Amino acid sequence: MQYRKKQRFYFYLLIFNFFFFIGLSIILLTRGFGPDVNMLILVIASLGLAVSSFFINGFIMFYANRYHHIMLRENAEKPIFCKHELLGKSFAQHMNRLGFSQLKNHGDYFTMHRYINDKTNRFYRYGALEVIVMIINRDFSFSDPRVIQGINHIEDEFVSQKQYINRYYVYNIKDTDDLNDDQIFEANQVQFERFQKRHITTLNLFYLPNEKKTYFLHSKKHTPNAYYQHAVDSIYKWIQ
Repeated sequence: MQYRKKQRFYFYLLIFNFFFFIGLSIILLTRGFGPDVNMLILVIASLGLAVSSFFINGFIMFYANRYHHIMLRENAEKPIFCKHELLGKSFAQHMNRLGFSQLKNHGDYFTMHRYINDKTNRFYRYGALEVIVMIINRDFSFSDPRVIQGINHIEDEFVSQKQYINRYYVYNIKDTDDLNDDQIFEANQVQFERFQKRHITTLNLFYLPNEKKTYFLHSKKHTPNAYYQHAVDSIYKWIQ
């Protein structure tokens, strides 16, 4: 696949870049320029290695992300059965019993959240925030700035209490009468990012009340990382 090949190309380029700067430094240092010049050579080489590696790694991450998105879409599962009405009180009560907060009304959407800090579980280690967004206004997109603002407010509450968050799991839910291509495209705009040491996972769910089914982007053949798969497994546990 094109993106996979490009990812590998930049990975090999990163390795070549490392050995190139190391080899160049060794050659220059053996020329006997003196300690001051040698130190300058090391500083310049280190900066060159750091800057070039930063840009090359950015390309690696970009093409890896594109590859995973394509693999997920090409092997996407069809809507799955859901025993709960995902925008109803029964589902909210079900999640309350699992440790999620009470629903908070934001007008066009509701939120509920759960914070876990479990050092024995890699998915909740060093603090994990799970947020469920129940969007009742069908005109709202999953990425509506007002929805993102609501999520940020929840995060700010924990930050103000000095509770560290290392993993983020966001589950956006809307309902629809008939799932069309535009809605599938919207739901497929998922997130599985790593920013510094933080993992951010976002999945979008379309609930079909007439069929009692739910669509969200996942595959039994491919997953971008373990955190995304954990989020998928959590959805299965919650709704089936």
